[in-house]
Amino acid sequence: MSNTNDKVFIILSQVATYGKPVSVKRLSKDLNMPLSSLYRYITLLKDWLLLEENLSTREIYIGSMSLTLASNHERAKLENSEYQKALERLSNVTGETCMFMVPAGYHALCTLCRESSEALRCSFEVGQTQPLIKGASSKVLLANLPKERQKKVAKYYGLNFHDLQWQQSLSKTRRDGFSISTSDYYAGVVGVSVPIIRKKHLCGAITIMAPSERAKKGFERVIQDLMNEASILCGSR
Repeated sequence: MSNTNDKVFIILSQVATYGKPVSVKRLSKDLNMPLSSLYRYITLLKDWLLLEENLSTREIYIGSMSLTLASNHERAKLENSEYQKALERLSNVTGETCMFMVPAGYHALCTLCRESSEALRCSFEVGQTQPLIKGASSKVLLANLPKERQKKVAKYYGLNFHDLQWQQSLSKTRRDGFSISTSDYYAGVVGVSVPIIRKKHLCGAITIMAPSERAKKGFERVIQDLMNEASILCGSR
């Protein structure tokens, strides 16, 4: 577990990943955190209405203040729709599911998604997360985060930050400017992701997901379409 300053946010992000009320015991097990410590942080989050509790079941869930923040984010997103338009263009051209992912704590978080119209498609939802070490989106985000942030992620997932193979993988992803994964997080799914960097700041990553069978046919063109769109976004003001 990370330092004290991180723990409140780790708890909040973990509760958000469940998508439904959860018992404190389950949360304690998943985070490997003692119940006594966990209750102390939960109390703080409840005071700020970031978490709330069902008095009958004693389960906790995302609170009204968190929902207010999410609502404000949705309004801001509508005002700045360039990413949404980019995903629409990509989905129309490639026919595949496209997402915009951002690093959130120790996870990659989907903030925008445009699903494929194909009968056989890869599904992803706004608000869905995945570990910041698995999948094309996560790897391309992690590779472009500051070293100190990478160290925290490595420690959180029990990885050796100084492992030569791991460091070489991060360096290669940065040099390539994209990441490809096959069945890395979801079986039978190919993902390609490109970082969006403006003024040396990592804004997020745009990602295309496709069933591996369909990805075998002409996916090089899909990669080029993704790179072109990313280039436009990176140059946006």
